[in-house]
Amino acid sequence: MQIIVRSLWVMAVTAVLVLPCAANAATGKATKEPPAKPLEFHKSERAKNGKFAYVAASTKADATRFVATNVLVTQPVVITLKSDNPKEKIKILVTKTQWTKGEREISTGADGMARVAFRTQGDFGVAVSGVGAGKGYKMAVWVGDEVKRPMAPAVVPKASWKPADAKGK
Repeated sequence: MQIIVRSLWVMAVTAVLVLPCAANAATGKATKEPPAKPLEFHKSERAKNGKFAYVAASTKADATRFVATNVLVTQPVVITLKSDNPKEKIKILVTKTQWTKGEREISTGADGMARVAFRTQGDFGVAVSGVGAGKGYKMAVWVGDEVKRPMAPAVVPKASWKPADAKGK
């Protein structure tokens, strides 16, 4: 009896997950998401400890999306945005898994600048938007080199090993 119940449960879960995707593929109706532009990182002679991606653009009616891939949690990330006109507010939304759910959100201040720093593993997205289209901005995304901290060896020679209860004896 348990085997039949488990089999039915597996088939029900599979149907819920697979059928909507198959229906979209069969009818040609896929969700219309704006594409994300990959950030292209390059080494700089001025900064020897990381890579930069630089974007100069204008806001659109919808948010402009950018994506960075293969970032390690041991690499710091800093995003700096500068509005061409300090009076115009431009927003940065940093996302991890969904474009509608931001992990970090910041807008330009009175000086027209916004900066956010974080660490993450894998991919992350950046959505840039403003109130209205045509607001110019420049964005720099810096991904630092991997920070490697020295670790004590896991295996030590028997002569130098001291038990926890030795207390310096």
